[in-house]
Amino acid sequence: PRFSLNGAISEFENARTLSDRADVKESLSGSSGTVEIRVHSVERTFGIGISEVFRGGNTLIAKVAGVGEVEIRIPNSADSNEFRNGHEVEIPVSIADWNAVRKRLVLEAQ
Repeated sequence: PRFSLNGAISEFENARTLSDRADVKESLSGSSGTVEIRVHSVERTFGIGISEVFRGGNTLIAKVAGVGEVEIRIPNSADSNEFRNGHEVEIPVSIADWNAVRKRLVLEAQ
């Protein structure tokens, strides 16, 4: 799949039902690339259906120029101490999901 954050956001926003959202999620599975981010905050990763690789790790709330705010799950084995408010970094990610409540893309660090 082609890696386009804005394209993914548009597809998720146009998904009307949970089934449509699942179809979008499936179609974007494996879509990955590198993004430049500015960290806004670091939160603990939790939730139902999250892979064991990310459960108990951290999630970055970050800004991507031209895209807006995204969530980036960091593997629980990674050292997340380098990430702090205002930190800018380029990071390889894959598209994972959509946070319908916050209206932002959920990415997973590679």
